[in-house]
Amino acid sequence: MSSIIDLNGSHNHAAIVHAFLTNTNQTNFHRPLSTANDRTNWSISSYMPGPPPTFLTSTTTNLSHKYYPFWLLILIAIFGSVTAVLTVLGNILVMLAFFLDRQIRQPTNYFILSLSVSDFLIGLLSMPLLTIYIYAEDWPLNGIICDIWLSLDYTVCLTSIYTVLFITIDRFCSVKMPAKYRKWRTKKKINIMIIITWAGKKKNKKYY
Repeated sequence: MSSIIDLNGSHNHAAIVHAFLTNTNQTNFHRPLSTANDRTNWSISSYMPGPPPTFLTSTTTNLSHKYYPFWLLILIAIFGSVTAVLTVLGNILVMLAFFLDRQIRQPTNYFILSLSVSDFLIGLLSMPLLTIYIYAEDWPLNGIICDIWLSLDYTVCLTSIYTVLFITIDRFCSVKMPAKYRKWRTKKKINIMIIITWAGKKKNKKYY
């Protein structure tokens, strides 16, 4: 080794030493940053985990084009529009019947009125905006309208569910304990129960 690595020798010896050290460094100590086996776990830039950015871009583009077929989007738009119109008109008839007929204005029917109001708001606002969101494959409006839509949608949907629950309990108590329950069921207590259904805690999620 001392005979090869001689810094005071001839130029040939210096060239041999330089070539030997360069070859050793490239073969034994140099490891590429990205190999064929590592590409599935590491990207090219800055050791960032995940696939390369070009793969992510192409995947997102393909998914956006294959979100829904065009004919299915047309069917969703037609079905959502017709269902929203029928929901709005049907619940308007229920509310008109409650306010025009005095015999229907019983405390137990206040739940029906609350249910019709929540379903009316679902057909008027929630369903049309959801149809637009599905048809456009993205939220086309600004973030404030999105927050309002989500808050209203969660509120009226949960209110409708809670109202159906209270209607079930009301009918059960009316059958099992009719005399005692009728004395307990007053207009004030029914109104408090309806307020509870509308004031329940809701949590929304942003989609924009």
